[in-house]
Amino acid sequence: MSNRTVERYLTIFDLLTQVPGGLTRQQLRSMVPEYSDAVSEAAFVRMFERDKATLREVGLLEEETETRPGFSPRYRARTAEAQHLPDSAGSLRGSTTLAVIAQSWQEGEISRFLQRAVHKLGWATGKSTDSGQLTGNLLEVPHLLPLAEAAAEQRAVTFRYLDERHGTFSERKLRVFGLGSRFGRWYALGAENEDSSATVKKFRLDRMSHVETAEHFLDFPEDFSAEEALATVAQVPPATLSFYQPQFSEVVTQDSFSAEESVADAVEKGLIPLSASAEENPYQSRVRLLFLAKLTSLLESHESAAEEIDHLVFQPLSKQRQRMTSEDKTLQLLSIAHFAMGQQGIKIKDLAQHFSMGPTAMRSKLDLLLVSLGEENFGYYEENNRIFSHASLSLQGAVQLTDSEIFLLLLTLRVLRASTTYTRVLDEAELLLTTLSARTRQIRARCAVVEDSPQLEKLKDAIEDGDALDITYTSHRSTSNRRILPLEIFTDLNTTYLRAFCFLQQDLRVFRVDSLTIESVADVQKPAFELETGESEPHTTNPRDWIAQSARGSAVIAVHTTETNSQGIRLLESYSLEKARAGSRTYFRLPLTHERWLTQQTLRHAGTWELIKPAHLRDSIAESARDLLEKAQAES
Repeated sequence: MSNRTVERYLTIFDLLTQVPGGLTRQQLRSMVPEYSDAVSEAAFVRMFERDKATLREVGLLEEETETRPGFSPRYRARTAEAQHLPDSAGSLRGSTTLAVIAQSWQEGEISRFLQRAVHKLGWATGKSTDSGQLTGNLLEVPHLLPLAEAAAEQRAVTFRYLDERHGTFSERKLRVFGLGSRFGRWYALGAENEDSSATVKKFRLDRMSHVETAEHFLDFPEDFSAEEALATVAQVPPATLSFYQPQFSEVVTQDSFSAEESVADAVEKGLIPLSASAEENPYQSRVRLLFLAKLTSLLESHESAAEEIDHLVFQPLSKQRQRMTSEDKTLQLLSIAHFAMGQQGIKIKDLAQHFSMGPTAMRSKLDLLLVSLGEENFGYYEENNRIFSHASLSLQGAVQLTDSEIFLLLLTLRVLRASTTYTRVLDEAELLLTTLSARTRQIRARCAVVEDSPQLEKLKDAIEDGDALDITYTSHRSTSNRRILPLEIFTDLNTTYLRAFCFLQQDLRVFRVDSLTIESVADVQKPAFELETGESEPHTTNPRDWIAQSARGSAVIAVHTTETNSQGIRLLESYSLEKARAGSRTYFRLPLTHERWLTQQTLRHAGTWELIKPAHLRDSIAESARDLLEKAQAES
């Protein structure tokens, strides 16, 4: 959107601050030029409603209030008390951590939502900070944002819910009390009826679809705790499935928590779900049908000749930036005003660098604030390349965190705390949130992430005590016994990793936590090396960096542009270096490190993505799928 829209937002705020009693919609129409020039009443109403929603979202507009029956509602500028950061080292680290965790989620709606939240407080999120970055490259969770907003704002939601056993859907309505994660699965927590004392029900987010926000509710249970509600979730699978293992000519059984995941695992491992009638064992029958459909889909895509991709123009993902909306631009301007107010005498180049722009662009932003808001609300002057500014109390207190933003920031802190050793800086960030908003104490009970891995706790204890461990590690290629010195735990793409010194390789290595088994504590002398990370400076791991280091060529994968929210697409967005679009398909070029890994992922995500190159691997995967399908058909 153009800067004219942003100027209009600021002009409306300036007008409202001049009239404490507020203005009606028609009064605003007569005062704002673009409203007066609207071609019709309907066009004006549409423009005003869009502007009203944005101004409320960024915190510049108070809710309209009815004066008395028969009179039009009035709109006022927000007059909340200005918030100031406590002046302490812990608060500075906390503000840095909050700015960083806004970037912990993979690029998407949650990431943009949280970055907008910290922009409200005047904290830049576009560059590294002196206190380092917490590692967190979290895959977006389907429906997490609307459900988080519902939990924070005491709203109900309607949705369709999948019955895993029978493959059927039912229409449900839930008054959302909270959100949480346990055993690696996300749950919406709440009640289905109007009784606030009713038993709290738990619905898995990966089984929900068509989520729509409904009405507010008032009777929120005062004693609700997301952590206590999750404590009743048991690691009990819905069913046990039977598979034929052709390699050893035997039947094996496995617990199943999700039909889709069980099918993906079976295709990846070369297992064939046994036949069963829908009447006797509906879940086994459904998994069998999904398995056959996945293999058929993969073979059908292979039979169409692999496309020529030489004409495609690939661009680095890092250069494909999200276009700023008018709301983003408005928040950026308000961030600049807030930050400049707290940094009197800051050099223009330092102010510009903080917001990742040049000095000339920063002067233009300051001038836009001055012209749009007027001297009463904002003013500045420059002396010896240093900026001195003032802002009205209305402007200083206008931008506050919403309950939804507090909720998602707290939830992200919980996710990172469950899978990292950097708890002190996370605690400081949560303390700062509590300082900034009294609502934080009420909201914190509504979200929880329960970590149930004894192995992860042992790794954290080993890091704290400086103990070496003897482990068994299973990689894509082999199983080995190793002795390691654990150093750091971090999350990447919703998978937990351990960074450790490996005595076998005599070097630092990264291990998947779910691929290692702790055998015993080893009594050895610590190796002589320096680690460039510490409690105050967590290590940053970018998947594009550490995958590309061991690449042997590249692979190209195609997906339909209608596929936007599947785990396979989010995986490609994280690992790919380049992307191109042509027609109805999007193409990802990613470094080829382990052919077995790419084979497994292509089989797992058959129907969502199609491997185009390398050709030999494409043919090999198709041959494996054809062989598996023939054996499955013979078994039936």
